[in-house]
Amino acid sequence: MSEWVTWLAWRRDAFETDEPWRWITGHFVHLGAAHAAANVAGLLLIVLLYRRAFPLRAWLALLLLAIATIDLGLWWCTSIEWYVGASGVLHAAMTAGIVHDLWQRVRYAKWLAMLGVAKLVYERVVGVLPWPNELLADGARVVIEAHWFGVLAGAAFATLWHHRARFRASP
Repeated sequence: MSEWVTWLAWRRDAFETDEPWRWITGHFVHLGAAHAAANVAGLLLIVLLYRRAFPLRAWLALLLLAIATIDLGLWWCTSIEWYVGASGVLHAAMTAGIVHDLWQRVRYAKWLAMLGVAKLVYERVVGVLPWPNELLADGARVVIEAHWFGVLAGAAFATLWHHRARFRASP
């Protein structure tokens, strides 16, 4: 891992070491060009499928919610010491798009939701899909827990977004 990635990586002890920026920057740094390219490909897919699902301010709110959910989830619910990459945030964005389409009754959304659930179950039972590990540096692993926390954030965000009119009308 390069020195600057080491300096920006998400770390469990970030607040104890007076380095709280790591809880944000860890989601934007990668272990190498192949790792970054895989995440950019995922981002492009999400943009192609869901760019119109939410306004820009909502996407930014989702980004912040996803980062906070993943950070707190990794910190409270796992023993993971460090993390880099955008896969958790990408899982949040993809899930938000799929849940949005489910609420809108888009026909293909059920199929994408089933594929997404199958992928998560596969990762949990069998392990990560074979190709991502080839993108990582020696000793690194795909942090599937970040995927799960991202999915939680994306589903919660899209559901709240769908019901926002009711929340605004409440006294």
